[in-house]
Amino acid sequence: MGSTAIHALFSIVNQLISAGFLKVFLLQVLTVCAQGIISFYMVNRMDVTDKPEMRSCLSIRRRRLRYRCWHRGSREVDLLLGRFADKNIEVLDESDLTQLEALLDEPDPDIWDWVVGRKPIPIALDHNIMQRLRVSSTQLKTK
Repeated sequence: MGSTAIHALFSIVNQLISAGFLKVFLLQVLTVCAQGIISFYMVNRMDVTDKPEMRSCLSIRRRRLRYRCWHRGSREVDLLLGRFADKNIEVLDESDLTQLEALLDEPDPDIWDWVVGRKPIPIALDHNIMQRLRVSSTQLKTK
């Protein structure tokens, strides 16, 4: 870059400063940089190796599944699945967790109808978790 180009650049910067435009521009640049730094920091802070209890892939799956069971959309299914997860999630093995994940991909009304017996359970979902869930729901009725 030649000296005339540098001089022209400084001249433009001085005009922007005197007009107040550079302050707005710098604030916007700083805001974007700060957002990038914050998001980078948060992503690194959520690294699974930071916390000993988060190191296990199985524990992560269990925590996510417990959350998904309690946050479905309909209160009835939230209570049904959430209570089931609270009582059973720690003893479920990987195949049981996979079955529960498949069940949670289904709509709430269908899950409710299958558990209470209004509709027949599809063959793909008639597994150990569904049977345990049905037993669990009958225990809720007697309380």
